[in-house]
Amino acid sequence: MKQRALFRLSVLIAFFSVLTFQGCAPVYVPNAYHVHQLDDSGDFSGGIYTGTNGLDVQAAYALNNSVFVLGAGSFGNSDYSSEDSYQSHRYVEGGVGYFKPFNKFGRFELLGGLGFGSSEASSKYFFFEPNEVTAKGNYSRVFIQANNGMERKHFDIGMALRLAHVSFGEFETTSSVYEGSNSSVFFEPMLYVNVGWEKVKFVTQVGISDPLIDDLSFGYEPLFFSIGLKGNFRSK
Repeated sequence: MKQRALFRLSVLIAFFSVLTFQGCAPVYVPNAYHVHQLDDSGDFSGGIYTGTNGLDVQAAYALNNSVFVLGAGSFGNSDYSSEDSYQSHRYVEGGVGYFKPFNKFGRFELLGGLGFGSSEASSKYFFFEPNEVTAKGNYSRVFIQANNGMERKHFDIGMALRLAHVSFGEFETTSSVYEGSNSSVFFEPMLYVNVGWEKVKFVTQVGISDPLIDDLSFGYEPLFFSIGLKGNFRSK
């Protein structure tokens, strides 16, 4: 009896979790993480990625043997159901970072930056009757990120931890449920694997995005997955 009751409770929790997720139009979509693996002054890194975040482009350039500048853009326009649910966003960011190769294959990066974007989303869900939630807004994001990994000639692996403060200055929604804060810090850890050649590799990133407060007025994508191509061009 206890096992049956626990099973029914688990089903109910999963059911209402799905309703909550589908009833929340996700206007914050995390972009691809910066993992550039620079070695020396004059090195350049660039990449293009696609996944749950739409399309991402990135670039970084080493100003000297420890400091680099970075820039990125993220663009999405997704119809993720046959019932006219969609998510659309435009986002650009820039920043600076510190890099330090260690041992023979180790790579460490510490970086941060500022970005601005706009987003619009619509989700349909069913709770006794069909319902639709739409949301849109403009937002800014301040982020800091640390990377630690290993780089080999044909294979890279590592992890990153990003903290991102997302704040919607202009936000509108038809939902009567989400009436909380328009800003939050998001905890965003990620694992990456790169496979390919010395200068060009196929990239895979898998991560999560979890707000540090519960009462958010805006929806967000909790899971992140991206694949793409990244090139590293050494000055020496």
